[in-house]
Amino acid sequence: MRLKSYPKMKDSGVEWIGKVPENWEIKKIKYDFDIRSGKTLQSSVENEDEIPVKYITTSNVLWEKIDLNNLPTMWANKNEIRKYGVKNGDLLVCEGGEGGRSAVLEKIEMDCITQNHVHIVRPKNNQNTKFLMYVLESIKNSKWFEAITARVTISNLPNLTLANTRIPFPSSGEQNNVVKFLEIETSKIDSYSEKYQKMANLLKEKAKIVVNQAVTKGLEPSVLMKDSKVKAIGLIPKKYHIKQLKHVVLEMISGPFGSSLKKEEYSKNGYRVYGQEQVIPANFSIGDYYIPKEKFQTMKRFQVFPNDVLISCVGTFGKIALVPENIEKGIINPRLIKLTPNPKICFPKFLVEYLKSSSCYSQLEESSRGGTMDIINLEILSKLFIPIPPLNEQKNIVSFVENEISKINKIISKCNHKIEKLREFRNSLISSATTGKIDLR
Repeated sequence: MRLKSYPKMKDSGVEWIGKVPENWEIKKIKYDFDIRSGKTLQSSVENEDEIPVKYITTSNVLWEKIDLNNLPTMWANKNEIRKYGVKNGDLLVCEGGEGGRSAVLEKIEMDCITQNHVHIVRPKNNQNTKFLMYVLESIKNSKWFEAITARVTISNLPNLTLANTRIPFPSSGEQNNVVKFLEIETSKIDSYSEKYQKMANLLKEKAKIVVNQAVTKGLEPSVLMKDSKVKAIGLIPKKYHIKQLKHVVLEMISGPFGSSLKKEEYSKNGYRVYGQEQVIPANFSIGDYYIPKEKFQTMKRFQVFPNDVLISCVGTFGKIALVPENIEKGIINPRLIKLTPNPKICFPKFLVEYLKSSSCYSQLEESSRGGTMDIINLEILSKLFIPIPPLNEQKNIVSFVENEISKINKIISKCNHKIEKLREFRNSLISSATTGKIDLR
């Protein structure tokens, strides 16, 4: 995309803006926009004249979009509804969460106010609120908000800070041109990004299918099959056995109770304490939690060994890692479960692949019905059914899965790279258009 530049530029005097066209002004937002914050949350009626009214909070305000579905309700009187009420064309700006996140309100057909952590920004003159929205997005991309809000509070953008932020002000006609240009061009970019994201998502689903097919059906498509009598598994090769997890491992153990391993007992060196920090990324080289030798001696039953399988059992179930060779000696923390596979029955890597499969997940969902998948215990895990091929075939399955997943992940990585480049181009285009680096007259 080749775009022309303005013939004459001047220094804006603002770091994140740089040079701007000679005819553009640099002013504080408050000079051309009225800014007010919403009403403090009131969850119960306090006076007779109050009525329930829908309100918009920070979670409803996304970049360039406002989600009006399932808005919460608070109590307010008619004067408050007039004072804090919103209308189409208002720019709503988050104070908290991601300070500066903003979108223009459109197609609202009901009385609605904002909570106090959302600013209502309304033009005083003939300014374009969408232009200001893109300017705020440009500020976000420049990290300038982080710099100016750090003086007050790291994650907030108070009303006064927003009002006193200096931004570029082209003529209203140029603002409209910038908005029209960005709406068209960002829509094209978003369309390409969505295509790559859809492709990446489909590939992730394909990876799940590849794994599940391999660990439950094997690698020979013409082999004789039999009913596993487990709904989540279905048919399996006739030579496979079905065993519960408790009969496939030598040991299953949950991490120590929280009260028996307190953070004040940690030390700067000694024996490692492994947790979700290592299991989620499957990286045992990171982390710096240790316990002294004396404490380790009392907790040796929780010791981790190579080829143990560690499972995150709280909050992020499904994160599973195989303990590699040559790790630092250490124990698991209370948020992990440790399995020691029986090498005569199950190849450790095969067990890991099965535990990550959709068949395994389906069994866990069934077992947790009426409960929660956020916490998995030993009793549930021990009753999991696993198809067990001959050991040599387990190794072949693992090699096949690793090879196929590697190929799929390479394509996903390329998709993600494309998405990232498009995101960078989008940000650059918004910044260039809103600071006058391209002439859109």
